[in-house]
Amino acid sequence: MQIFTAEVGIVAAATGPLPLLTIFTDEVGIVAAATGLLLLLTIFTTFFLLIQQQRYYRYRRELAAMKAAYESELLRSQLEMQEQTMQAVGREIHDNVGQILSLVKINLSTLPAMSDPNTNERLINTREYLNRAIADLRGLSKSLNAENRLAAGLCLAIRAEMEGIHKTGVVETTFESQGTERRLDPRQELILFRITQELLNNALKHAEAKNLHVLLDYSIERLTLSIKDNGVGFEFINADSHVIDKQDKERGSGLLNIQNRAKLIGADLDIRSIIGQGTTAILVLPFELPHS
Repeated sequence: MQIFTAEVGIVAAATGPLPLLTIFTDEVGIVAAATGLLLLLTIFTTFFLLIQQQRYYRYRRELAAMKAAYESELLRSQLEMQEQTMQAVGREIHDNVGQILSLVKINLSTLPAMSDPNTNERLINTREYLNRAIADLRGLSKSLNAENRLAAGLCLAIRAEMEGIHKTGVVETTFESQGTERRLDPRQELILFRITQELLNNALKHAEAKNLHVLLDYSIERLTLSIKDNGVGFEFINADSHVIDKQDKERGSGLLNIQNRAKLIGADLDIRSIIGQGTTAILVLPFELPHS
């Protein structure tokens, strides 16, 4: 009897803690499973957010690229229309107005000399004024038709522009060319020439300069165009990488247009101006080097 009781006690002692251990093990498994599930959910959420963020940034980049392409195409169209208009006006001046003035010159030259000295002197002065008007109109016609000016290259076209300004006697001009000139894409040359004209016109119209200096530097990797005057200068602000004149809205708009033109051909334009010391504009156009 004692032996049986002892055996029952031994069995009870051996099997008593098993249900508690099983419950503890089940709880640990549940906690581990919940932790793993939560970890997976966290990883999935993070991964999903990263994908969405990448999609958002890609969308922003595509939107910015589309906007830039649209603005570039719009500017290109505007420049083409402007160039066509200028060429049409140039032809009109040359073919019609120029011919009319030439006929007037011929008629004046056939008039006999007047007996009255005063009248004769006035006739001579009229002929001189007419000759100047014809020369100015021819120069204007050539300036408007840039294709003819650029036929011999950008360097000669800018040199001729500077010579034309020098002949007016308003300012002293110097032109310097360095390196070996190379022909560029016709569209690039046209835009560079128009930018040069605009910058020179700004200097004549606003700067009150006495000296104008233009440097055209051809290196292996880039073309550098520098236009410097010793005028009054202006105060400017740099807004969104654009130089804007604080005082003159018209010139500020012109400078913005020049910078947009430079970007259209892949050039960088840097404008520096100091009140009382003048303005310097430096345009840098990298060349497309051949792949080795």
